[in-house]
Amino acid sequence: MKMRNIPMHRDIVIPKTMMPTVPPGFEETILGEPKGAIAQYRGPGNLHLREYNDRWTLHRDYGDPRTLDGLVIHMFLDAPEIGISFLIAAGTLKKTYEATRSVPKALIEALKVLPVSYVTLRIIKALFEWLAQLSSSGAAE
Repeated sequence: MKMRNIPMHRDIVIPKTMMPTVPPGFEETILGEPKGAIAQYRGPGNLHLREYNDRWTLHRDYGDPRTLDGLVIHMFLDAPEIGISFLIAAGTLKKTYEATRSVPKALIEALKVLPVSYVTLRIIKALFEWLAQLSSSGAAE
C-alpha cells in the first residue's frame, strides 16, 4: 500500500501475522493517544502506528508532533482539543492579567482552565464520534 493511500485518522488494522515487526523508519514514541496499545510509533509521512498483542493499527496524521511545525499542525488538525484548550488558557491568562495585573493570578487561572477545557472538549469529541458511528451504522434510523 502506498503512503498516500493510507487514510487520515482512519485506522487500518494489520495482523501481526502479516507484519511481525515494526517497519523500518518508525521510532517508538509517547506522543499520541495510546488507546490501549502496548506501544506507539511515529514514522515517515506522518504515519502513526500502534502496537497491540495480535495486531497493529496504522493511520496518517496531518502533522508529526516530533517537530515544532508538525506539533502545531498536530495540535490543531489531528488533536484539536489540545490546541483549542491552549487557546482558551491563553485567553484566560490575558483576561485575568488585564483585570488583576498579577502574573501569578493569571497563570493560576490559566492552569485551572486548561485541564477543564481539555476534558470538556474530549467529551464533546467522543460524543460526536459516537453519533457519527451511530449514523454510519444505520442505528440512528
